[in-house]
Amino acid sequence: MIRLNVKGNNDMCGGYSYSGQVSFDGKTVKEVLDEIREYAKDKDAKYLGDDFGNPNSNGCDAWCIKIDDIVYWNGWAPQSWVKYGVYDHSLDNLIVKNVKVHGGWYCFYDFEITTKH
Repeated sequence: MIRLNVKGNNDMCGGYSYSGQVSFDGKTVKEVLDEIREYAKDKDAKYLGDDFGNPNSNGCDAWCIKIDDIVYWNGWAPQSWVKYGVYDHSLDNLIVKNVKVHGGWYCFYDFEITTKH
């Protein structure tokens, strides 16, 4: 069960933005990804593939899942300075150190997963 501890503020030009920590029951990358998948499936979260997001959603066009600074699922327009990867399940059993979340006025959450090395 995902528990969000999110704080927000009004940005000058970007509307409302938020950031915070996320608590998960899962301890491995696979368990955390399964929780994100379950959490997002009926929210206003654009479908990103691999059952992440809500195929019936008409909003929240941008959100992503990043693991150790590499974006694996992405609804944002690709950017040249961002590292992208294709998830091949090789990270499934890594232990998760923490998960941060942030976003803004017209998007779902960006989840940033950091693992213990």
